[in-house]
Amino acid sequence: PPPVTDAMFFENHVRPREWKTLCFSLCVMHAVLLARADYGAVGWNIPYKFNDADLAITLRQLHALLGGQAEPDPKVVQKK
Repeated sequence: PPPVTDAMFFENHVRPREWKTLCFSLCVMHAVLLARADYGAVGWNIPYKFNDADLAITLRQLHALLGGQAEPDPKVVQKK
């Protein structure tokens, strides 16, 4: 199961506001991809079955990357 179901994984982060916002966005994106699967390979180069394992690894990577630095790198984050 995705790690977001574990309260300790979800609640304990050094940057809770950013983590929860990005986690929510990632989960919405995952839900859109799962719903998009109803249409088959239309608009995609190759069919791919998105599943809970994709969500789990992405959440773990986001958790690690977001926790690895105190402030975002200004070269990476550009404000418009």
